[in-house]
Amino acid sequence: MADTKISKVCVITSETRGKHQWKPEVVTVQGTDFIKLHRWSRDLTRYVTGRALDLRKGKGHCLSGDYMEHLVTERNKKSREAYQEAMRSTQEGEEPPQPRRRRTVRQSDSAVAPAVVPAADWHPEREVQCLWSVKSPHLWLEMSEDIMVHLKAGIMQGIPEHERDAKKRKPSRAEPLPEAERDASESGTQS
Repeated sequence: MADTKISKVCVITSETRGKHQWKPEVVTVQGTDFIKLHRWSRDLTRYVTGRALDLRKGKGHCLSGDYMEHLVTERNKKSREAYQEAMRSTQEGEEPPQPRRRRTVRQSDSAVAPAVVPAADWHPEREVQCLWSVKSPHLWLEMSEDIMVHLKAGIMQGIPEHERDAKKRKPSRAEPLPEAERDASESGTQS
């Protein structure tokens, strides 16, 4: 029995992005599955754009758009609000303390705050949940097909047009140039 291991694996595929399978980290909290997203994730980048994360000089290809940054910022804001609400609800029976200097919410306050908070109103059809956090750049987002499709579309809008398309094949020297390019190259050599 010691050599037997049972595990559940989540696999996300995209018909438009070839045969690549993304096996993200998934955690279940309060009966809901949450998927770990990070803009520097090689597999998330490949799932969204069709090309893997590439950080070489001059070859930069990552999810550096504002969309992921916006989601993390909104998650942090909602987490702070959830913590403040939890603190107010625990103090309802007591006399409110004299307001002192306002303390910033820390990651260590997760014991007081709810584990799951609503994400910003970024999905048009439903409320999306994420795991509570105020510091981490990783985003644990509720996992479902419609959320992943919406996330993919939002990220693609933030990527410049020239980086959206997968690598295009350059014509070999044996292939003739299109007529417009041939005319331009001939006129440049004759002058």
